Amino acid sequence: MAEKQNQAAYPSSPVDFTGWQRKFNELLKNGSDAHRGLQKWVQNEKRQREANIAQFNRAIEHHGLTQEAAKKLLDDREKPDSARTDLIERLYRESNPVEVKSSPLSKSDMQLISRMKRLAQEIEAFAIQIDKGPQTLSTQDGFFEVTIGALRNPCLGLSSLLSQQVDRILRPYTQAPDIIDRCLPLIFVMEDRAGLSQRECHDLIRIALLAHGCGHAEVAPFAERRESDSISRGTIRNRKRSTKQDFFDSIHTMLYGSESVKEARKNTKKPIKNGSSRDASGK
Repeated sequence: MAEKQNQAAYPSSPVDFTGWQRKFNELLKNGSDAHRGLQKWVQNEKRQREANIAQFNRAIEHHGLTQEAAKKLLDDREKPDSARTDLIERLYRESNPVEVKSSPLSKSDMQLISRMKRLAQEIEAFAIQIDKGPQTLSTQDGFFEVTIGALRNPCLGLSSLLSQQVDRILRPYTQAPDIIDRCLPLIFVMEDRAGLSQRECHDLIRIALLAHGCGHAEVAPFAERRESDSISRGTIRNRKRSTKQDFFDSIHTMLYGSESVKEARKNTKKPIKNGSSRDASGK
């Protein structure tokens, strides 16, 4: 019953962008954490786009492209002047609470996953066939021999990796997805890439959700300062840390195998991190 109530608390249909933006602008107050965060995000995006264009111009000059070809390529680059508009549209899309209840996997995604499953089975069968056949084959001209047996282990490794990635993609929810899960990509982009503080990031997401029609109870994890503020922010920080850990484990598995991850976890009290020295309190 509680789960149904929580689902019903979110808007049942999306707000169109124009209506959302009007409400968002009403809620965005000068001098607020959200306002400072948005300015910081936009300035960071502008600098990044300017740097990308400068680097692109150097590459054009180096390769000696014609002016017409260069103009066409530059027209496809993201413009610094449109950074604010683009980020507002992204904030609208990626904070849409209506999508909390739906799977992010599309029909084409599921088709790719099915293909990965079949490929894993076919590669494993091929590796078994190598075991049963000749370990070397002569070249067509008979000049030298090629070692076929050397393909066995790489094939088994690729088959195992494909299966692991399918299992990872289709892993069941440890809990029903909620508004924090929906907004995690935004949190990563704002805090880790754009340098927003936690308060700036959360306040910006909070008013984006309110503009979508969420109530104050639904945006509580991103709420303004209050006595329980540290608890809610700690929950989001832990969720973010857990998601990062899953990502690094996935990369570690691809490079060194799943047993290496298990061994690393067994030999250290803390999970494998990307050079972070922050403790559980975020200090």
